[in-house]
Amino acid sequence: MSWLVRAYIIVLSFAWFPHSLARVKELGYDFTIYWLAGQGIFRADWVYSNHLAVVFAPLGALPHDVGFAVLYAGCVLAWLALGHLSPTLAVLATYPFLLSLELGQIAPILAWLCLSPLGSLVAAWFKPYLVVFVILHAVAFTVRARRARRGLRCPNVF
Repeated sequence: MSWLVRAYIIVLSFAWFPHSLARVKELGYDFTIYWLAGQGIFRADWVYSNHLAVVFAPLGALPHDVGFAVLYAGCVLAWLALGHLSPTLAVLATYPFLLSLELGQIAPILAWLCLSPLGSLVAAWFKPYLVVFVILHAVAFTVRARRARRGLRCPNVF
């Protein structure tokens, strides 16, 4: 990834942070729900299973703003990692990433996890519809294995 794209993501993320923090406090969506679940407080609109509260316990142990900063940094790192694969896609995906950062969603981290077979299993634990990536990895593995048995070269699909 070019230094220009990296700088674009980092500068934009730093500039967007105060807005995101204010919106998370105002709306009380995603991050606030994760943070409360990490403290053992469940809201009626909690859409994830209660077993995920254990994952958010470290965030719940931190003050709200600090916990949000940690999640925000993880999402920015995921954006940078995805941008490493496709700088053009990283720039084109600016709006969806900024929206995820604004709401404190874990979507960028889950997208990064879906790049590997084990990671896609973890992502599917959070959002079951992401099991489609587990299936795609299994299909890609099968195709590579069959081609290898035939002695054919197979590009790394995923």
